[in-house]
Amino acid sequence: MKKYFSLFAIVLMALLAFSVVGVSHASYVPPMTPSVTIPTYVTTNQNFTVYVNDTNGFSNYTVTVYLSGENLTGASPSFSYHNFQASNPDFRVSLKAPSVTQILYINIISGANFGSKYVTSQQSFNVHVIEPIHFYAVVRNTGLSGIHNLTVDFSVDNQFVGSTVATFVPAGASVTVNFTYVNPYLTNGEHTLTVSVNNKAISVDGSAAVYTTHFYYGKPPNYNWIYYVAAIVIAFMIFLAMTAGRRSSVPNRPKWKK
Repeated sequence: MKKYFSLFAIVLMALLAFSVVGVSHASYVPPMTPSVTIPTYVTTNQNFTVYVNDTNGFSNYTVTVYLSGENLTGASPSFSYHNFQASNPDFRVSLKAPSVTQILYINIISGANFGSKYVTSQQSFNVHVIEPIHFYAVVRNTGLSGIHNLTVDFSVDNQFVGSTVATFVPAGASVTVNFTYVNPYLTNGEHTLTVSVNNKAISVDGSAAVYTTHFYYGKPPNYNWIYYVAAIVIAFMIFLAMTAGRRSSVPNRPKWKK
């Protein structure tokens, strides 16, 4: 009898353990940990893409993107984006930066079902919207034959920043090339631009194969207040001179006269 009772107790404990494991497994919901690929800076009016890769093993995926900033003029979408995919966890969100430099705040909310449970995840990002700098240069072919695929190099403050290619420069002709420079760490103030080509037959902006100039990045300082102060000082000096002249033209009354 005692032997049967021990066997019954073991079976009962096994059933209880199995039921506990089953309940525990049924109630388990894995976390959603989306991977987001987003740039740290963009230029004004730039079209860019945000990639949201949600966790596999879920269903009914959704992604909602909210934009906020100081001035969203020119941004697209102007406020929010929403999309749904039944089984594909990967989203590609196309956005357009506003036309005003600022910090663009992007809030991304991902959601999906795990069985009957709905799981969400939220992440926030800051994207710096900066103003690009457009450089232009005129290259002239002083040689007797045309030049194909001419590489024009651009350097800022003696640091190479990129190049552009002139597809063809005819003999004795000039071609305008342009280069867009983006640097979120460029400080406000005056900088040096150097444009160069590795061809003696080419002149840059009427100079030799290397041309150097200066440009100002950011809002130039306003010195108009100096002229205002100078005008006020001059007006005050004229007033003092006129007042002194009037005083000197009045004769002094003799002390013996009353």
